[in-house]
Amino acid sequence: MTDRTRHSGLRRLWHAGLLGCLAMVALALAPGKAAAQSAYDCRALEVHGALPAIEGRDGVFFRIDPDMHAYQTLSDESIALIGELSRALRSRGTTLVLMPVPGRGHVLAHQLPAMAQHVGFDPDIATAVHRDVMQRLAGAGIAVADPRRALRQSALAGRMPFFAADPRPTAEGSKVMAASIADILAQHPDTKDLARGQFLTQPVGAVTLPSVMRAQLQLACQDTLPTVAFAAETTRPDGPVSDSVGVAAVIGTEFTGTAALNFSGYLSAASGLRVLGYGVAGGGAFAAMSSYLTSVDFRAAPPQVLVWEFPLWTSLANHGDQPMKELIAAGGESCSRPLTLGPGSGPGRVVADLQGLDAGQDVTLALDTDGAFVSAVRFHFRGADDLVRPRSIYRHPDQLLTGRFYMPLSGLEATGLRSVEIEIPQPYGPQPSLTACIRGATE
Repeated sequence: MTDRTRHSGLRRLWHAGLLGCLAMVALALAPGKAAAQSAYDCRALEVHGALPAIEGRDGVFFRIDPDMHAYQTLSDESIALIGELSRALRSRGTTLVLMPVPGRGHVLAHQLPAMAQHVGFDPDIATAVHRDVMQRLAGAGIAVADPRRALRQSALAGRMPFFAADPRPTAEGSKVMAASIADILAQHPDTKDLARGQFLTQPVGAVTLPSVMRAQLQLACQDTLPTVAFAAETTRPDGPVSDSVGVAAVIGTEFTGTAALNFSGYLSAASGLRVLGYGVAGGGAFAAMSSYLTSVDFRAAPPQVLVWEFPLWTSLANHGDQPMKELIAAGGESCSRPLTLGPGSGPGRVVADLQGLDAGQDVTLALDTDGAFVSAVRFHFRGADDLVRPRSIYRHPDQLLTGRFYMPLSGLEATGLRSVEIEIPQPYGPQPSLTACIRGATE
């Protein structure tokens, strides 16, 4: 399902049921006991309307959703599509390195309170599920940087890899994750021989970042919660860096895309590569990746390495196969059959005949609006039965807009497709284009 206006009823029921159970647990506690256990005089965090959470040892906070998810996993179908994306990028000379960020409960299990058991979190189960995912990814031939163990070791040694009241990594956590990627790049046959440079990391002073999580938690706490304050650093080349030095792009979320946290710099220092970074806070797995892979920059100069970072609890299948098939088509070289566009039924609409497509092929349509940087597009597919079946793509509010969209025809082939009318909320550029991308084909 690609229409983001539809949500899973099961998820809403689960969330409502969980909050009901937590309310009963909270009521079962003695009135003064919960407050006495809080280092910041926080009350009823478990049923907090803004952000249900629990307070762990040493004033470390955990969101119930998603930090307390024991089953943070990827389906076999999602892993197969990631493998296909890896092969598509390889056709352009780019090596994909996946970095699924483990959950906070996995890494900071020793700081969990007893309440974690009441919400169903079991660190042993979470670790077993995580290991299974990593093994299945490796078995599919996907290069994976797994920082879980190293992050856990840092936490046990007293070097906090995450902030106490914010989900993002500290400088320690960022360095650990960067090192896990650098280790993979040093061993991978396609990247170990890339030219390297020297990079120097230096302090730049104290920084305090705004935090949505902290602000939400503060509503339930009388005392001031820990701020996201740290000694910031920056990384620069240590002398001239040759143009031959390899380039890596880190595409992801706020875990690697918060500029002040210097993740790209730490990766340059650890790997010796020039590193570009782009992340969308709260964008999940796809916001930054869809912007980057549909951009002119990627088409003109694909990097030797593409690091895809996303939180492991982010499902890759929430919106059907459209997001993954978009990345595969945009990242590869299978979009080679142009389709003729004509004027549609009104402004911001164009139409194309689809009767020439082979119903037996797996096709994704690539739309270039030619400069119309819109955040949504709607495809109206007309079948042999003369019924119109709409499908939509929506971009994250904070991601960069490129005006390019990719819509798979999955499930529509049997309708005997005749045409598609494509609607955007403003006029197209002077030369919009539509291309058929044939899965498994190359230019």
